[in-house]
Amino acid sequence: MAQGTVSYFLGGFNGSGQNTSDNNPDKDLAGRFVFAPFTATDDFWLKGLQMAGDVTWGNQGSFRTARGRMEARVPNRFEYFARQPAQGNRTRVGGDLAWVIGPASFKFEYDEEIDHRDGLGPGGSDLDSVKAKGWYVSGTYLLTGEERVLNGPVIPRRPFNPIADRVGLGAWELGVRFAELKFSSDDPVNFFDGNLSKIPGGGSSAENGAKALTLGVNWYLNEHVRAMLNWTNYWYDNWLGTPFSCPTTCTAANLRSRDDTFWEILSRLQVWF
Repeated sequence: MAQGTVSYFLGGFNGSGQNTSDNNPDKDLAGRFVFAPFTATDDFWLKGLQMAGDVTWGNQGSFRTARGRMEARVPNRFEYFARQPAQGNRTRVGGDLAWVIGPASFKFEYDEEIDHRDGLGPGGSDLDSVKAKGWYVSGTYLLTGEERVLNGPVIPRRPFNPIADRVGLGAWELGVRFAELKFSSDDPVNFFDGNLSKIPGGGSSAENGAKALTLGVNWYLNEHVRAMLNWTNYWYDNWLGTPFSCPTTCTAANLRSRDDTFWEILSRLQVWF
């Protein structure tokens, strides 16, 4: 096969995260396979097509599950599904497709995480796993005509770089994305704080998830600097678990809103070398 058509990655890891010390005698195993069948061709329509799949598996001992949070990375970042106590195996699988055609790009990704809860039920019984399932589809288009490169930076035709005495418009790009992330289990969960003795709303379980629509604009001043502005609207599956539902764990007495939607505007300046 042509160079770059197939690539794969295999790894074994300590701990349960980046820069984390080893916390049990087991190890996490991870693998990723990437297939780009037309990358070495001159086919305008297909040379930017790439498909990939990945998997991780490991026995985590005692740990916390995945969580659902809003996109804004601020100190009071809202969690619509808190980490749940877990114990045993954690398995993550996913697949993605990326397609670049001239100034346009398209991407789809699906991921699933299964966190076991061995011995955490009444009398040391096993609870059903917590499952996190998410996907998104996104598209972008460069209004200023630059060509998108698969796994590469956008290089403006007329960069804005006053230091080099270049004061062009840079590259301007529009983007749209729709995403969904859901959390569930056949046994009780508590989206608020994971405490199964205090279920929000007084029910036997409290699941939650969210859908999000994002519209954005990117300004690539030059190949090293990008400014971003995004508007995102969220739709929550459980109206008890939104930023405005309750100040603490939801009860009939402290409900503030039954609105299951919320929106935010985010800006970011990114510099890379």
